[in-house]
Amino acid sequence: MLLFDVAFATTWSVPAQGSLADVVAGSQPGDTVRIEADITVSDAITVPHALVFEGSSTVRAGTAMDAVLIVDHDVTVLDLVFDLDGKDARALLLNAGTSHLEGVTFRSAHRHDGGGAVRIGAAQVSGVGLIFEDNQALRGGGVYVDGGATFACTGCAFTGNAVHGDFPEGGGIHVRGAAVIESSTFSGNDSEHVGGGIHVANGGALEVS
Repeated sequence: MLLFDVAFATTWSVPAQGSLADVVAGSQPGDTVRIEADITVSDAITVPHALVFEGSSTVRAGTAMDAVLIVDHDVTVLDLVFDLDGKDARALLLNAGTSHLEGVTFRSAHRHDGGGAVRIGAAQVSGVGLIFEDNQALRGGGVYVDGGATFACTGCAFTGNAVHGDFPEGGGIHVRGAAVIESSTFSGNDSEHVGGGIHVANGGALEVS
């Protein structure tokens, strides 16, 4: 599923030891960034325009950061693994735009605010076959859906995510906006306060089927 016209797009490759930041900076709207080998990102990357990220490789954070990818535009992310290895970093900060995530695994992100692996600001996000495992935060160990945001997830798995701290909420998902969860599983998620699997805050909306 692509969210923009890529008829004249270029596919860029990021090899082993390559710089994802440099490739993103040199890309044009609608291009595809293919991550060919496991890489480590040293600083947060602000995505400057609509892009597709794909590959079966693992993306790691080399240090603490707000997010590996900070997004204010339409993006598609396919088949990658984000393994944050317990660092104070999340995989995606989706502030705006319409994004589609498919076949992506989010693992071992630790944050002390909302959204361990993924935080959705004022964006509209759809996900298919996503895996969230062993992520931690204050609210939304796996995903934090902010007010004004939407998150629709089909066939996703939330396993072993947790929230902790002062009044933690939503081990798997914390919803302040709107979320639709279909044919998904929740197992072993935990909260020290409320909502081991999912917590819906005042004003939030959740549909599960």
